[in-house]
Amino acid sequence: VVEAAAQIQQLNLIVQIESRYSNFPYGQIISQSPAHGHALKEKSFVKLVVSRGLESSYLDDFTGQNLFYVEKRLQELSLSLKRDIKIAKVEEQYSDLFEKGKIISQQPIAGTDLNSVFEINLIVSKGKLPENIVMPDYTGKEISEVIENAQSNGIIITIEYQTVTDITQIGVVLNQSVEAGQQLTKGTTVVLTVGQQ
Repeated sequence: VVEAAAQIQQLNLIVQIESRYSNFPYGQIISQSPAHGHALKEKSFVKLVVSRGLESSYLDDFTGQNLFYVEKRLQELSLSLKRDIKIAKVEEQYSDLFEKGKIISQQPIAGTDLNSVFEINLIVSKGKLPENIVMPDYTGKEISEVIENAQSNGIIITIEYQTVTDITQIGVVLNQSVEAGQQLTKGTTVVLTVGQQ
């Protein structure tokens, strides 16, 4: 499933995974929609239906699912087993392959006999790693110009005002909390000190 999802991702398509019980071997792709051979636009959705194998007492493959689905499924399993199976730990990682909120991996692995499963650990996608940008030098520039530039660069601005006696410094950036030239991720908040009367 992961290999197929990776191939679809390389084609700039979005993968949706659904799993169901069937007579097909565990983990085998039963069907896909749209079917093979259809022309698709970039960012189109491709749905894969994956076999859970025969309905039995083995742990599901939660890869590609969200936490809500996992919690619901564990409740179902707990009811049928008459004992709790809980999510013990959830870690987050950046992933180019899985959308934000989707399960990247699980422990115990899929197919483990449920008789030995009492809790599971999950790694959940935080989405793609945010892009880095180089901090511009805003000092000496008009705040109106700076705000426009910051928005286009994905920098969040907080303004602190400082009283100045030089009228040429009114509305001008006097200082910035992140030095020019430093690497920072998009969405970082930068504090600017701006002159006022």
